[in-house]
Amino acid sequence: MKYRYHHVGMLSTDVDRAADLYCEHFGHEIGPRAELPMFGDVQFVRATADVPLGLVSPPLESLPAELTSKGIGVAYLALSVDDLDEAVAGLSEKGATVAWDPSSTSIGTTAGLFCGLYDLLVVLVQPDQDLQAQLTPVGKVGPLRFHHIAVITRDLGGVVHMFKDLFGFRVLAEWVEHGSGEIKIVDADYSDPDHYFLIEVLNPPQVAPSDLAVLERRGTSFHHLSYIADDVAAAYHQLVDDGVTPSEDPIYYEQIGAAVSFLWDPDDNAIEVYRYDDESVISPALLAGAA
Repeated sequence: MKYRYHHVGMLSTDVDRAADLYCEHFGHEIGPRAELPMFGDVQFVRATADVPLGLVSPPLESLPAELTSKGIGVAYLALSVDDLDEAVAGLSEKGATVAWDPSSTSIGTTAGLFCGLYDLLVVLVQPDQDLQAQLTPVGKVGPLRFHHIAVITRDLGGVVHMFKDLFGFRVLAEWVEHGSGEIKIVDADYSDPDHYFLIEVLNPPQVAPSDLAVLERRGTSFHHLSYIADDVAAAYHQLVDDGVTPSEDPIYYEQIGAAVSFLWDPDDNAIEVYRYDDESVISPALLAGAA
């Protein structure tokens, strides 16, 4: 069974406001609306990769405790599969808990599962091809390119093992010393020109102050959105000048060879703008697009 990154689901208090911010400042474009069990309406915003954002705003009290305990922010990771029933059965045998059974929606046939020891919500999608055709990457590559989401945890090895064991993902790069650091995880289709999306798993002390505060409050969870910039300082200051709320000024982490900065969206979700010295971590498609 092959699992492929499909979209990132993010809880917002105001979907239209969030969509405006990500489209105006971070290179996204408005996509279709669809529906998803548990969450209701999903507003897709297409990205430079073929992994869009899905913005949702259900009443928090309507969600299960596994989600309400983590609050507003990245709520789930959606993965596409060719055979939904087989995927649900296989993951259930490995201990995943079904949040909702396979259901037909405008996104396609979907099922939700809480996975691993930390109840990370993964939505499986057997996509509707008409909707899928509306989720193609945006036609231009600007100064910021959507690249990954983070999982923040105190159990670096355990979370990475979960993604490898359940979904067959592989490690692209890692910087770990004395059990602390960060690991980049990709699916089997990472080398496709438009499919350069990945997950970054990180743990203390190799985290930004804003990340550490979220870990203390939410425990292991999906966390910030991350965008590649050719010039991190220039991109950061332009975003601040344009009215995006700053969080942490650009800083260079010598141990991993990366320039990193953080901003906030209207719901106080962290947005990372970064660039690695080691370009093997950045898809060749992105590098070509940025040229």
